[in-house]
Order: sequence, then structure tokens, then C-alpha cells
Amino acid sequence: MNARALPALLLVLLFALPVGAGPTKLAQQDRVLDADGSPIEGSRGVVVAPCDAGTEGVELRTEERD
Repeated sequence: MNARALPALLLVLLFALPVGAGPTKLAQQDRVLDADGSPIEGSRGVVVAPCDAGTEGVELRTEERD
């Protein structure tokens, strides 16, 4: 390896390391309200469907929770 290739290789490795350092789980905490804006009490089922856009996005997956 020549002396000019080493800094380029180090630069590539420096930017590649943070890619694998991201979180593997998404933590989310929200409040569930009824149509009047009052908190819903008791146990309910919830469907979580993350989308690829803020509005009119495509669902990436769907999860159902009790």
C-alpha cells in the first residue's frame, strides 16, 4: 500500500463506523386520547404502523399490541 492510499482508507473507515452504531430498537411513548381529547383508560389493543413519510406514506410494517 502506498502512502497516498492509507489516508483515503482511514477516511473511508472513519465514516463507515457510525453506520453500524445506530440503535436497534425504537423507543416511543405516547398518550392515547378519545375523540373528545380525554385520555383513554383501561387496556386497549393498539396497531403500530410506521410509514416512510409523514403524510400519505407507505406502511413499512404493522405490529399489533395488547
